[in-house]
Amino acid sequence: MSLGSVLTQMKRHRQAAVAYSQAMRLAPGNAEFASRAGEALTLAADGQVTPDAQAAFSEALRRNPAEPRAQYYQGVADQQGGRLRSALDRWIAL
Repeated sequence: MSLGSVLTQMKRHRQAAVAYSQAMRLAPGNAEFASRAGEALTLAADGQVTPDAQAAFSEALRRNPAEPRAQYYQGVADQQGGRLRSALDRWIAL
């Protein structure tokens, strides 16, 4: 189990985001670390997809356009931004 996973389970989301961000730098081809960093940032912000979280999800999708966690949270960001059709389309595609 990774440090980020343990910190997430402990609800220490900001620290988990730091751990996943470091993992992103160490494994530049790994989309999951990027999406988990974005998820941790979102959880730390009480479910709001922040600009930093959005950047992590965008990086995850750059690394792997089919990364499901990033696709889901991109839909959440669309929904939070009032782009309901885009959110629904993204979630249906999942």
